[in-house]
Amino acid sequence: MWIAVFGPPGRLLELIAVADSLKPTARAAVQQLRRIGITNVLLTHDNQRTATAVAAQLRIERVLAAVLPAEKGRRGATASSAGQTYRHGRRWHQ
Repeated sequence: MWIAVFGPPGRLLELIAVADSLKPTARAAVQQLRRIGITNVLLTHDNQRTATAVAAQLRIERVLAAVLPAEKGRRGATASSAGQTYRHGRRWHQ
């Protein structure tokens, strides 16, 4: 998320970048899933640059960025019909 603070007309005073931090358990969870043979894919509404940075921290190789909420549901349904398990929000789906 970007926050811009403007002063007199057209004059930018500040530009601040704010990012969410990873949950403390995220790296271990991704590593455990990888150990048991599950391929991790990061599917997010974030832009490509942000998504790639997060994926690098978690060592996730496949990134699908700028995915709208409705598209997330469709992609989840496709994964489910292919017999894959996926997590959307806080719930696992199969």
